Amino acid sequence: PVFSYTSLNANTRNKQIIKANFDAGIEPEWQQDEYKILLATDAISEGYNLHRAGTIFNYDIPYNPTRVIQRIGRINRVNKKMFERLYIFNYFPTDIGESETRTQEISTLKMAMIHAIMGEDTKVLTSEEQLQAFFIEQYERLYATDEQKSWDTDYRALLNETINTVAMKEALKLPLRSKTRRRLNKGKDGVLVFARKGNDYVFKFNDGTAPIDITPQVAFKLLESTPDEKGYEVSNRFEELYNETKKALFAGVAENDTEKTKRDALDKIRIITQSNSVDHEYLEDLKTAVEYDAISGFALRQINRLKPAAYTTLPEIISPEYIHKVLYTYDNVLVGAETLILAEEIE
Repeated sequence: PVFSYTSLNANTRNKQIIKANFDAGIEPEWQQDEYKILLATDAISEGYNLHRAGTIFNYDIPYNPTRVIQRIGRINRVNKKMFERLYIFNYFPTDIGESETRTQEISTLKMAMIHAIMGEDTKVLTSEEQLQAFFIEQYERLYATDEQKSWDTDYRALLNETINTVAMKEALKLPLRSKTRRRLNKGKDGVLVFARKGNDYVFKFNDGTAPIDITPQVAFKLLESTPDEKGYEVSNRFEELYNETKKALFAGVAENDTEKTKRDALDKIRIITQSNSVDHEYLEDLKTAVEYDAISGFALRQINRLKPAAYTTLPEIISPEYIHKVLYTYDNVLVGAETLILAEEIE
């Protein structure tokens, strides 16, 4: 079974499918075996753990060989070893293609320069690469030192210790939008909100002046607790600070009405509605999705390019099922009850 992935279908659902089928770092009960092969463009070359796979086939070799290294890095992860060996198959152009593009000549020359300057212990492009470890020992020592100093090292260690424990399972049962009041001595006084905004997780803090974004590093320090710490009911000021923070959190969700592409798409939908050539209920849902910024720029441009004779093909270009899905996501993830995950009043 093959799963295909490009930047055009880089939505949350597809990312979750990839994670469930190819990421060895997630909990075993969340892992799936629905797909065995991932066929993807360079959209997958960064930001993914794919180490349940042990082989990569590079059907195109870019002039910049570091992009190949990035791809290999998806399966060559350090947090969980899955295979004794990883296999890399690189497909270069034919002699005719090479004479036109010089892909192999340029990419292997650049890789040789990288080996000569930095040193390397892994053959990336060809089996003939000469590996020279000029700075490998220094690099590994500095890398290890940097890893030890990383602010989130202790938190990751704690996470690994608590995964699948009774405490973790009890914590996951807590309802979203949980709120509590804590008395700390950390120089902060206000309301801390942790929320999901689209594909990102956001921390905001409001001390009564104005809501501001804070980094996870700062937020985690505030969230640290002791085994004997007590919780308290929120005070009278909580709701005001909380609502002000929530309003700031979603202030930018639908502020792009002035963008020309979006305006043109809304105008085109109105024209199509007047033509009575497409179901009105479908068009209303599509209009709502556009207004919510839930439709991709690519889809908006497809709407704008439609000629009158092709109006009836619009549901084929953007299916009703897709619109219902993005509207559901907007209602339940972007601004709905499942967005605001945690709120703490800190004194």
